[in-house]
Amino acid sequence: SLSILHAGFGFGARRITVSTVGLVPGILALAARPEPFRLAVSLHAPEHALREMLVPVERRYPLPELFAALHAYQEAKGRRITFEYTMIDRVNDSAELAQSLADLLQDLDGFVNLIPYNPIPGRDWKPSPPDRIAAFLQALESRGVEAAVRRPRGQDIAAACGQLRLDREGMESPGSGDAQGGP
Repeated sequence: SLSILHAGFGFGARRITVSTVGLVPGILALAARPEPFRLAVSLHAPEHALREMLVPVERRYPLPELFAALHAYQEAKGRRITFEYTMIDRVNDSAELAQSLADLLQDLDGFVNLIPYNPIPGRDWKPSPPDRIAAFLQALESRGVEAAVRRPRGQDIAAACGQLRLDREGMESPGSGDAQGGP
């Protein structure tokens, strides 16, 4: 699909960002390609146990393996890596985790997007309060990590980051027929 977007539709490779939860083989394959595609990684936690809870692929590709691949990508491409970090109240927003994140990123050229958690029905989580997000941001910046708070959009129609999913009430999975009884 990268080739189709790049060559078929004429999108410049420098304008295409590949987003991943940390699939190491895919990152290494991206590093081996000749095009300078950008990379974004959904990190969400700088420590193994917490990341494993938030991002289950951590079991298969733990942080040391992921970061080895990220270093290989950066060495091959010379491009900044964007890290997505969803701010969940009292889950991953402590000052200690901000310090751990800064330590983890210290030898990479990276940028962190802090994203307030978007509520999902059936989950008890809520977004970190603005003052805690600001403190987290300040802790990163004071350690030399470039970061910004991304303004949430799309919550009103359940289309914000993390909200796009199958609503199982009254709907079937794609390809299994129309939930309304049609063809």
